[in-house]
Amino acid sequence: MVTFETYNYDKINFSSTKSNSSIYKQFQIEKTDFKLRKYILNHLALVLIFLILCLYLLSIKSAFITCLVYLLWIYIKLNSTVVKQQILFIRSVGVQETTIFATGKFETKFYNADKIQDLLINESVSTLRVIFYLCLIYKEANSETNTLLPLLIQTKPKLDVLKQIYKETIDFF
Repeated sequence: MVTFETYNYDKINFSSTKSNSSIYKQFQIEKTDFKLRKYILNHLALVLIFLILCLYLLSIKSAFITCLVYLLWIYIKLNSTVVKQQILFIRSVGVQETTIFATGKFETKFYNADKIQDLLINESVSTLRVIFYLCLIYKEANSETNTLLPLLIQTKPKLDVLKQIYKETIDFF
């Protein structure tokens, strides 16, 4: 049997899925402040206004070229905007991190359980703020040193969310 929980935090939805036999636990963090339809409509309106202005001030070719460059820039920006991240902890197998972008593109990383030393919450201090993030201590194949691999970097969940993930998955290691 599978249990499913959802929590709403400031600008993110946090959900967790667990199996009763403790074989796997999945956590999903979704940004709620990004609306794709609104983003596209706003930029298309800007493109139309820009196109009309360029047609009056410049030639037709240069107006279309500048609008195409702007649309290409919007596509590149959408391809780098993260809307959802998922972490799947599977006992004795490893950790899978999936990042989903606004265009639907996704990246998946897998970390083998044999090479994972530990899980921890780390903090990074900048000039004006402190950022907490979940990390894996990972042993590289041909190296004696351990590597610190941060998880959920793009969505930057709050410390409460990270603590809950840590408490539910620390027994996996």
